[in-house]
Amino acid sequence: MFLKSVKRMKNTKNLNFEELAVKSKSLRYNIVKMIGLAESGHPGGSLSAIDIVSSLYYNIMNYDPKDPKQDSRDRFILSK
Repeated sequence: MFLKSVKRMKNTKNLNFEELAVKSKSLRYNIVKMIGLAESGHPGGSLSAIDIVSSLYYNIMNYDPKDPKQDSRDRFILSK
């Protein structure tokens, strides 16, 4: 079943457009850094999806990092 309703994450503020852009830029940096340190990987998929994934994670999904096994949490499956 897909999302029953749209709820905001607990214990997390909703990020505005500018804050999401900064967060996405930081995540992109980390993706490139990890791939560089591993000397392996394909960054295209991760880099192209980061804006969507960060927006979902920080503003849409019902997920509490302090309680990752919460029964009512949203699940995210990416098939690319």
